[in-house]
Amino acid sequence: MTVLHSIACWKAPTVSGKHPEFRSRSVQVKESPQHPPKHSSLTFSRNMVVVPSVDRSFKIIVFAAVVAVAFAAPPQNYHDQAVVVKETPLDNIGLDGYQFGYELSNGQAHQESAQLQNAGHENEALVVRGSFTYVDPETNVRYTVNYVADENGFHPEGAHLPVA
Repeated sequence: MTVLHSIACWKAPTVSGKHPEFRSRSVQVKESPQHPPKHSSLTFSRNMVVVPSVDRSFKIIVFAAVVAVAFAAPPQNYHDQAVVVKETPLDNIGLDGYQFGYELSNGQAHQESAQLQNAGHENEALVVRGSFTYVDPETNVRYTVNYVADENGFHPEGAHLPVA
């Protein structure tokens, strides 16, 4: 019995700038009880690449799976966006320091004030004090960090922070 098999191939271009060509090759294999089909390596020129042919129903199944995954994705939830609940306007007229603060609907908050110390002297420094709060989205635990930043550096404190 002679069986006709079709092999799909891509032929690489020999000239740069050309696109690869798709070619279908037919191969005849003789099968008989005395001579079962042998699996031998196929030899192609260096410009030919063997691509297994894909069944049409398989393409439909893959397409349906992609569409199902796209529709299964959760919709964008714009209601989770944080909005400002409370705001302390920026108080900065360029003298002595500043202060500001805000609180968001998702639990985040930030308060900060600064004071100029030793104004007009050689060791003049701006001392900043503040705190920020955030909520861990996985555990819904609220964390607060209080801090001071002065001529000696940044010094954060919080119940969840390690102590040196």
